[in-house]
Amino acid sequence: MLFVTVGLASLIVGLIWGSQYRWPAVITSVFVIFGVLILGIGIAWEKLGATEAFLPLAVFGSLSSIAGYLCTFIQGIVVGSPSQFRRKAPADVPRS
Repeated sequence: MLFVTVGLASLIVGLIWGSQYRWPAVITSVFVIFGVLILGIGIAWEKLGATEAFLPLAVFGSLSSIAGYLCTFIQGIVVGSPSQFRRKAPADVPRS
């Protein structure tokens, strides 16, 4: 559970900082790569070594459940994207 939590947290921080520090920045890349790597280790641990799985991989067993998860993910991206990538007006520029 620790691997999954740290991996997701690092991945989310990297994605959020991508809009602030620009995507090619080292800090953004480090957090995203670290998050994906640790998340992969966590998923492998859940499949191979855990006595009680935090997230049983059997929930991804049917095609209809995978389609539902994918649609939920896409809806979150579509609804959340406009607020994340909206340009902010500089505070020192007077508006006319």
